[in-house]
Amino acid sequence: MEHEGFEFSPDKKILEDRGKKYGPMREQWTSIEKIQEIMMMSRGPGQTHYGQLAALNMVVVKIMRALYDPTDPDHYADARNYITIAEKCANGNLNDSGCDFEHTEPAGDI
Repeated sequence: MEHEGFEFSPDKKILEDRGKKYGPMREQWTSIEKIQEIMMMSRGPGQTHYGQLAALNMVVVKIMRALYDPTDPDHYADARNYITIAEKCANGNLNDSGCDFEHTEPAGDI
């Protein structure tokens, strides 16, 4: 069902532009869903912090983008940073505002 006015909204243009850069949306999200399902089935009971899981989900998104658009260095930098976030969360390096990055050298921008 199409949202009223979507045909002329900036959202449609944004989605079209993303589709050109990252590939067909349905294929991308179907692949991401399958990988995330495997991740959920593979984790140990109670062993995954939700912050870690969220960061790993973003790594999957960045991998899919890198597969479709392999020359964009941002995909790789983003994936590295999300892995760092996942590791920090998994190791309990958290504070009230999220993962504690005070003792970590930044790997690049997210």
